Amino acid sequence: MKRALGIIIILILVGVSIGLLFYFKPHTKMEKMTADEKVTAVELYESYVKDEQASDKRYLDKVVEVDGVIKEVELRDGNTASILLESGDIMFGVSCEMDFTIEIHRNDFKSGEAVKLKCICTGYLMDVVLTRCIELN
Repeated sequence: MKRALGIIIILILVGVSIGLLFYFKPHTKMEKMTADEKVTAVELYESYVKDEQASDKRYLDKVVEVDGVIKEVELRDGNTASILLESGDIMFGVSCEMDFTIEIHRNDFKSGEAVKLKCICTGYLMDVVLTRCIELN
């Protein structure tokens, strides 16, 4: 009985340790990730408007390199930029949330400026949503 209890406690401790390792695992740096797809903001948006399911198969949870023109910029949390790229649609576009894990990043984006970003696509909710974006030169 004591032996079985000891084995159960060891298994619980191993399970908790593995869970904590995954929970506190650091993010992979976006700079080191390679783009799965390269596309313009207009092409990305039109792809989702035309066929969301096919676009999800192609872009969802993948690293996407996107070229576009800034429609509007909003600063969140005082220092993280959220950028909306032109899509050809009057109201909606490609929403890009800049990577908050980067210590030094640019926040002085201007409307009308052309940018190239590398991001992770998280789907379509009226805007195509891209997260953890970094600017490429």
